[in-house]
Amino acid sequence: MLRKIIAFSIRFPFLVLIFWALVVVFFVFQLPNIKQNNDFLSYLDKENPVVKVFDDIGKRFKGNSYGFVVIGTKKLGKTIFNVETLKHIDEITKFLENHKFVSDAFSIVNIDHIRKTEGGIEVSKLIEKLPTTQKECKLLEKKVMSDESYVGNMVSKDGYYANIVFKAINKAGIKKDVIAKDILEFIKKKGYKEEFYFGGVPFSMESAGRLIKRDIKTLTPLVLLLILGFLWISFRSFRGIFLPLLSVIISTIST
Repeated sequence: MLRKIIAFSIRFPFLVLIFWALVVVFFVFQLPNIKQNNDFLSYLDKENPVVKVFDDIGKRFKGNSYGFVVIGTKKLGKTIFNVETLKHIDEITKFLENHKFVSDAFSIVNIDHIRKTEGGIEVSKLIEKLPTTQKECKLLEKKVMSDESYVGNMVSKDGYYANIVFKAINKAGIKKDVIAKDILEFIKKKGYKEEFYFGGVPFSMESAGRLIKRDIKTLTPLVLLLILGFLWISFRSFRGIFLPLLSVIISTIST
């Protein structure tokens, strides 16, 4: 069979060239359809006992992929308990609550406040209404910083940083990195003066995808130049460079 293919290629070289040219053109038009999977959780063995438990938790609690947005005001010389920053925390929290890929989002502006009473416990919102004056902010700061359930979790011990937590919907096909991209774009568009730090699965996926694209753009030209250099050193002719390079290009595009 192989001999017949070789014989046919020698006898009808132009037909072979036309065939491969059409193949290359076909695959070139398919390049925009290439998809990049940044969800490293999808690569885990679904039969692994640990992975099964992890997936079961996600189903029971409507998600197991958390993201974190930390807002800081230390460089501004004030704690997060000021009218402007609390408003910004509220805007980011509401944006995440309304995101189509987010099942839950909470921060100090919408978290429940649980306190012990004579008859049991009483549950209410930590902040019923956003403070509009610095005096109200000070009262809120005293209330929050005196409760150990918030300090170190939702607010740092020094009061300069606040945590906004969100949970991605646990459904197949949900692009968790889209959440990260959207929140980063939202914060950039708003032009907040505070510091921001990001963490969790969605942001790891977004970062991985961004780095992969950057590396492809950077390394592809470098590799091409390296190949050209070795071919020139080896053959020192246009034909010696063009034919092997053409073979590499066709193989890469076809696969």
